[in-house]
Amino acid sequence: MTMVYPHPYYDHQPAVPWPDGYDEPDSKRSRKNPVVVASLSGGIAVLVLAVGVLLGLQLRGSDGADSELPSPTVAAPAPSAPAPTVPQEPAGRRTSQDTARLDRSTYATVTQREFALMAKDPDAWAGQKIVVYGVITQFDSATGATSFRADTGPAPGTNAYDYDQNTFVTAHDADMVANFVQKDRVTLYVEVQGAMTYETQIGGSTTVPSLMANIIESTSRPTARPAPIPAPLPDAETSSGNQLRSIVASDKPMVLATMTDTWVPQLSSKRLGLVAEGHTWTNAAILAEHQRLRQTYPGARLLWSGDWSTFSDSNFWVTIAGPTYPTAEGALAWCRSNQFDRDHCFAKLVSTTHAVEGSTDYN
Repeated sequence: MTMVYPHPYYDHQPAVPWPDGYDEPDSKRSRKNPVVVASLSGGIAVLVLAVGVLLGLQLRGSDGADSELPSPTVAAPAPSAPAPTVPQEPAGRRTSQDTARLDRSTYATVTQREFALMAKDPDAWAGQKIVVYGVITQFDSATGATSFRADTGPAPGTNAYDYDQNTFVTAHDADMVANFVQKDRVTLYVEVQGAMTYETQIGGSTTVPSLMANIIESTSRPTARPAPIPAPLPDAETSSGNQLRSIVASDKPMVLATMTDTWVPQLSSKRLGLVAEGHTWTNAAILAEHQRLRQTYPGARLLWSGDWSTFSDSNFWVTIAGPTYPTAEGALAWCRSNQFDRDHCFAKLVSTTHAVEGSTDYN
């Protein structure tokens, strides 16, 4: 069926076909406007096209971005094979630089004057390798683990006061000085760095020589000393002579106090090397005789003839008995009563002022 829209121009009226079934009698079916339907269809088509374009752009952008990113590389594990052997330097081998640094023969000893010149102008001595000695005066957190202050000198000192040059010392590494503390005495093999100025604790500053220590040795820790060679024991003669002198020194005060200027019985008079009574007298023999007489006659004393004025010779050991008498007769009577003959007991005047003459009497 064709529906004709009235139009003033009859001959040009368009013919629009009705949808199928439009003319079928159905009271429940609503009639649709063909213009609305066409508009909806066109909108849906445009929407689908737009979504498609957007998705296409998004997918294209993703492909471009992915193509710009480097892909991760996964390294396949290489077949196990022995690792190449790299020759290792022996642990004991040092580099030539270390060898030179630790070679003591490359460090010079200096005189007192040379040391004073170094202390006066350390910069002029920079780079020179010398040996110095000293005592550590400060080694704490303020100086650090490798540096310390020391009083130094060009030669070992008897005590700490022999070192009078304040010096700043830096060890080559901390292990070298790990066991050193303040007051340790040290021998230092150093390289002069120059002058160094530092702030003092009491304010102000001081400039001292700065030394790099490559070798540090302790001189304050006890070192083994060889045992002293024992002195030879005195022989019998020397010992006997010492004993005779000791007895004389012990007896003399008593003789001076109680026997001076009195007469006494003299029992023996011997000197070293005297030939008498069938043998040559030694110190040991003289001592033995005196000790025997002293034990037999309590109060007996030993004199050295050189201490008294009444003996003609000055090198005799003289044994006298203890009793004293105002005259020679009393002493002679004692000799007789003790069964001595005239050659082994006689009267003697003990004095420091009387002459030799008249100081001896015999039975």
